[in-house]
Amino acid sequence: MSAKHARDRMSVDDLNIQWFRRRLTAWGRENLRQFPWRDTHDPYRILIAESLLQKTTVEAVLPTYNSFLTMGAGIPRFYRR
Repeated sequence: MSAKHARDRMSVDDLNIQWFRRRLTAWGRENLRQFPWRDTHDPYRILIAESLLQKTTVEAVLPTYNSFLTMGAGIPRFYRR
């Protein structure tokens, strides 16, 4: 099936979703701030960021995030603290 035929068969809801995704992605490229945890797919680094950000502001987490990772604390040490 060609792309044109597939597009003809899409519902209005599908087209609205695609439009919204494109708009949101474009907005994000221009407006999202850069943080070190957004540039990784490492589950441990993401877990650390998520844990630190639970009840703390980004401004407070930024200096702590990299220093925490350089301490060499693995998952078991992280939860014993």
